[in-house]
Amino acid sequence: SISDTYRIAVIGDNSVIKSLNLDAGLHRETQTSMLDVQPRLQFIRYENDSVLNSDDQFLNINYSYELVKSYISLGLDYSRENTMTSEFETTGLIQTNRRRAKYDLTPSYYYEINPETTAFVNISGSDVSYQNSSNTALVDYSYTSYSLGLIRELSSINKITFTVYTSKLDAATVESMTTN
Repeated sequence: SISDTYRIAVIGDNSVIKSLNLDAGLHRETQTSMLDVQPRLQFIRYENDSVLNSDDQFLNINYSYELVKSYISLGLDYSRENTMTSEFETTGLIQTNRRRAKYDLTPSYYYEINPETTAFVNISGSDVSYQNSSNTALVDYSYTSYSLGLIRELSSINKITFTVYTSKLDAATVESMTTN
């Protein structure tokens, strides 16, 4: 599908923003598996400030496979976009405009112990890097989280979940910056 979206926003001298999104999708499903692949391209043009222009790429892949008493899923997300897009959506603040690459990997495994109880383990990993980010507040980082738990079905409409969760953040060292 193609969507041509025009937006107007106040940026400095009242620039007009033009945005074009191109996306596609592939969905394949069998009795035991499912695959979704969704690439997307986004082109943003600022009428009065071409330095802010951006050509962004995104890819989402989700795969799942169902066994007799278990279920496996894997998600992979990739984005290559300017911080004008990514940081504004994440924090609402834009300190500088740099290219950002982000990878997310999310494998999961569910096992049915009995008809009312399911055990699960989830891992989620992210890796974020910025291009030419020296002398900015942007820092490359990796984030990983792990969860292990049980889901107990109490009735057809009530469930209770017990989860143990931990996470780890690895960030590049930030050198102090001073301005004169």
